[in-house]
Amino acid sequence: MEKLPFFGLRIQVLDDNPFYAALYKLQLERELLTAYSMHQNHFKISTYADPKEFLSDLPAIHSISFLDYNLRSNLTGLDVMDKIKKRTSLAKVYIITDESNSFILRTCLDAGADGIIFKNNELMELSMMVIRQMLDNPNFPYQLNTPKNN
Repeated sequence: MEKLPFFGLRIQVLDDNPFYAALYKLQLERELLTAYSMHQNHFKISTYADPKEFLSDLPAIHSISFLDYNLRSNLTGLDVMDKIKKRTSLAKVYIITDESNSFILRTCLDAGADGIIFKNNELMELSMMVIRQMLDNPNFPYQLNTPKNN
């Protein structure tokens, strides 16, 4: 059976803690359903606890990846981001971390991360802001008539 291509926004979450990845997905789904209920079929959220599994399913051109900085297997979110950026420059990659070391944070930005989001109470608010920016970008080909925040 031929698999039909997905047209919409792919969102990937990579966190080596499966519970945290699942919780993040549930929160994103709830927020997306609230903000974009009539477009709920235009979002695909995938979670991964294993970087190798994530890399075998590299994100599509129009996607947002939220990568945990500290991963097991001697990898960091930067290692995974490097592979994404080599595949497509249109994918947005955000490092999710509880790291407060300014050298590490600067390294993430210098390496090409589109931003850093801290694992704190503002995680979901900032994540949704990133998603809204992607959807409102005139270069995003699947315009959903997204609601505008006034």
